[in-house]
Amino acid sequence: EEMSARHTFAENASQVDYSSVRPGVFDTMRNKRAYLQDGNDQSHSGWGMLQQLVDQGTVSGQPFAQGGAPPFKDSHEQAWSSGGWVWVKNPQYVKDAKARVDKEDNVAKMSSEWKRLVESNVKITHRHLIDLATKHNLLNGKWLLYVKAEDIETDWPKIRNAIIEGKLGSTAKISDTPDERGSHVVCIYCPNFLDKDDLLRVRRSISNDVGMYKTSVLRFKLDAVTYLSLYAKNQWKLKTTSYECGGKKDEECSTLISSWEKCTCATSDQCKRCYKPKEDSDKKDVYSIIGLKYAEATAAQGEKVTLLREPENKYDPNAVKVVNSSGQLIGHIAKDKAAILSPRMKEMQENLQSQNLKKLVVEGTIISVSDGYQQSVKVEFKHISNEANDTEVEVIVLE
Repeated sequence: EEMSARHTFAENASQVDYSSVRPGVFDTMRNKRAYLQDGNDQSHSGWGMLQQLVDQGTVSGQPFAQGGAPPFKDSHEQAWSSGGWVWVKNPQYVKDAKARVDKEDNVAKMSSEWKRLVESNVKITHRHLIDLATKHNLLNGKWLLYVKAEDIETDWPKIRNAIIEGKLGSTAKISDTPDERGSHVVCIYCPNFLDKDDLLRVRRSISNDVGMYKTSVLRFKLDAVTYLSLYAKNQWKLKTTSYECGGKKDEECSTLISSWEKCTCATSDQCKRCYKPKEDSDKKDVYSIIGLKYAEATAAQGEKVTLLREPENKYDPNAVKVVNSSGQLIGHIAKDKAAILSPRMKEMQENLQSQNLKKLVVEGTIISVSDGYQQSVKVEFKHISNEANDTEVEVIVLE
């Protein structure tokens, strides 16, 4: 309804014009829905008619899987090469409640409406792209990654296996030849860009399960934007990615930042630009330990550790270090969480002292296996009385 109020572009639903769809779009859509079929049969009910249009010249296109062997191949049974890309699918994803596909007719309708929009000479914004994709139910999108040519043999299998094991989404692909910078483009697909929680889940999984881009900002691009052949340096100077997440300021990938909204964090708890999911209460006292490569010791899953403020830390006065029972350094709480945790620990300690209580003890239990970069700890706040040696345990949930 919002979009209809902004735009008055009518469309003839009884007739679908495929001529405005660029070459290769339907091939890409066919590969993305491969998880719906058994084996590597990527045919579907609407494809025969569309392929006939290609053959007749109504839609331009190139033959699939022709032109010789690509420079890079993957022999895994769930992987295949098509259109300059190596694809992989999760065969179990069809059972996922989130599973959905974009439809070719909707691509053609959106492309026709985009053409009319351009011809109308209105000022085009990124919001137009969001509205068109939403209106025509073209909700697929992808996180964009770049893998150096020399790292492809080690990095691609990590992504491929995470897809097959159900840790990411339905499909992913990697360009079979590097670009001019010597990197292969990787697309990790999500079925619905409106499901921001799922976008964040996949982004976290890229860092935690795949073990890549832990401190890098990754960007998310709508497939609808790709269908419209919009790339960087387009004539409308539009940013072609819609979301970004991660980086050194958000190593836990807790915030999804939109490319078209204004930030209202200062005036609203529900900022339109910065999306943060509502955390489950049983997850609010779980923190990430980082800096494991500088540790004096490693911690096993289930091991008890202690958290200590480190105000003398020259890099961060809010630093909170994690030590084992022998006092050896395990790592530090991630900086964004330490900025909340350290002042709270200081305040609680001062309150306990004012009540003639001995001290605050912040303990934790390691709840994940180290991947060499980070692991998770569930925290409990305890205080010890001066009058007795009884220990009272209180789990504090940080709002």
